[in-house]
Amino acid sequence: MQERSEMERSSTDTEVEPRLGWDDVPALLGELHQMASRLLARWPGMQSLQPTLLMTTALRRQRRSDQSWDEVSWANRRQFFARASRAMTQKLIEYRRHQKTRGYQAQRRVSIAELELYESAMRWSEDPDMTLALEAALRELEKEPRVADVVHFRFFADLSEAEIAEMLEVDARTIRRDWSKARVLMEDSIRRWWQEESAR
Repeated sequence: MQERSEMERSSTDTEVEPRLGWDDVPALLGELHQMASRLLARWPGMQSLQPTLLMTTALRRQRRSDQSWDEVSWANRRQFFARASRAMTQKLIEYRRHQKTRGYQAQRRVSIAELELYESAMRWSEDPDMTLALEAALRELEKEPRVADVVHFRFFADLSEAEIAEMLEVDARTIRRDWSKARVLMEDSIRRWWQEESAR
């Protein structure tokens, strides 16, 4: 009897979570709208962006040009929200770049201190807005998807360590390890970005 119970538990533990399709999205819109609202609260000054617009943009970017909506799917909730977060983040970065080219001063900036770079001896001639530097670093983190997700959720969605762990379905210790790894991987990318910016 005990052996059967253990087998049942093993079967339950290895049960694969069903994929999400387009028909599952309506049930997730409330959480997605909250994420969009939180992003915009984190990034003031985006006057022409509203949560619904940001959310709609995120959904549109889930579909390739050669796909129908019926062909769009996600492995699980974690993948759905991670991809949506990245899409909304990208929209904010695009808007921030547009503001910069028009000479607007951003109300929300990513400071050097926030990046917690390991090389404390790094010297900066000023305290630049590192938002676009962070974008460059995230492109290089794409080979480490979960690490990139941690950076996305930390800086753009303003989620706590516990919230990120819940979103990515791992423990807080894993999130701390991923953040430590991200800091190492971002170091060179951010330094190169700053050197290029300073040379302009």
